[in-house]
Amino acid sequence: MRILKASLLVGALMIVNFNFTLLQHLSTEPGDPSSQEVSSPEQQQIADLRQKLNELTLTMEIRDYLDQYSEELPLRDRKEIAQTILEASQRYKVEPKLIIAVIETESSFRRKAVSPKGAMGLMQILPSTGFALARELNVDFQVDNLLNDPLLNILMGTYYLKKLLQQFGDLNLALTAYNMGPGKLMELANRNISLPRDYYERVHHYRQRIDIDQD
Repeated sequence: MRILKASLLVGALMIVNFNFTLLQHLSTEPGDPSSQEVSSPEQQQIADLRQKLNELTLTMEIRDYLDQYSEELPLRDRKEIAQTILEASQRYKVEPKLIIAVIETESSFRRKAVSPKGAMGLMQILPSTGFALARELNVDFQVDNLLNDPLLNILMGTYYLKKLLQQFGDLNLALTAYNMGPGKLMELANRNISLPRDYYERVHHYRQRIDIDQD
């Protein structure tokens, strides 16, 4: 299976790379003065092919990580979840490594995980938080979605993480708020109580071991 997947990736990359190289060659044909400037449509095609190549490579790298560390995820779900992680990353400008690390810390990739406090799914979202996020995102939502729709869970969790990053302007504070809630974090800060470090240190541990080229 792994050999087949690698072969498919190589084949897809070769096709995209060939198209990319062909467009570059056609846009710089020697002896043609008009070819010294690449037309806007050709520039856009080259940019689109480069983006597709990068997205395909990144999706496969995410999938490889899931194959290695997410035994709890059914094989049939991993490709779609890898694609959703990339989509959420691009939509909300949160690096895929961070999304994966939060998922691993929160649920160990168990899509049906429910915490003692009632947080649910891959990114462990409380139902009350889910309803609030759904209103902001203008999406239909029921509590069961947190367990039965892992793709929505990832999109909502990433959106929430982005909100916290914007609110606190600091990654460790945002991660702590994601874990305990922003209200609890502010309460501890106002009482000059030291914030716990174990949660965000675990996220950083997983984040550092993820071998994904994000450039």
